[in-house]
Amino acid sequence: MKKFNFSVPITQSIKDEYEKFMIRGVAINARVTRNSVRFLAEELMMAKDSLKGRPILIDHKNSVEAIAGKVTDSNYNPVNQNLEFTGQIMDKDMQEKINDGRISSVSIGAIIQDLVYSSPEDEQAGILT
Repeated sequence: MKKFNFSVPITQSIKDEYEKFMIRGVAINARVTRNSVRFLAEELMMAKDSLKGRPILIDHKNSVEAIAGKVTDSNYNPVNQNLEFTGQIMDKDMQEKINDGRISSVSIGAIIQDLVYSSPEDEQAGILT
C-alpha cells in the first residue's frame, strides 16, 4: 500500500442557497502523474464514492489543524476521464483566503493498494499502474 498527496486547483467557489461556502474542482485525472503512477479511468470510476465525506486539507500534513472542510459529493466525468468533487469549507479564515485568491488549491490524498507495471514499456519507464 502506498500513499500519494496531490494539490488540486479549486475551479469554483460559491455560497449555496443555505449560505454554505462550497468549492468545486478536479481531484484527479486518468493519466500518469508526477509520481510516475498511471491512474486508470476504470479505477477512478470505481473510486468516486470513496471521496465523499473525506476531509479537505490546506496542506499535506494530515493534522486536525489542516482540515478546512469536507468533500460533500464526487463523480466520475467520462468525457474528461477524471474525478470531480464538491466540498464545503467550514473554516472562515480559509473561506476568506479562497475568496481573495491567496489560496487557489487544496490537498487530497490517495491510498493505492497494489501498484504494478502494466507493460514492459511502462516498467522501463518506471511507470506503475
